[in-house]
Amino acid sequence: MTLTGQQASAEPFYGIAQVAVLSSLSEGSPNALLEAMAAGVPVVATRVGGIPEIVSHRESALLLEPGDVNGMQNSLAAILKDPELARSLVDRAQQRIVETTPRKPVQPN
Repeated sequence: MTLTGQQASAEPFYGIAQVAVLSSLSEGSPNALLEAMAAGVPVVATRVGGIPEIVSHRESALLLEPGDVNGMQNSLAAILKDPELARSLVDRAQQRIVETTPRKPVQPN
């Protein structure tokens, strides 16, 4: 674990991250979740706000109830111990990003 203090952007850290954790008690539709998904980092997140609308448990992320410390521990351990699970979550998350990201229309010259 690396504690960097407040950063203007998390983007430089996605390349070294083994897992992204969103342990929010309350949330809207977090950009950090979308960024981690697009960067190919497996996600563990709480089932709050718009998170369950963006990812599905055991498909594109591991979801748990807010305050579930044991669930968080188990979810993190599962991703770190099982590279196939991590890869599967990342693959589906990136597919979801591609499916839901609007494409800019190509303008004719």
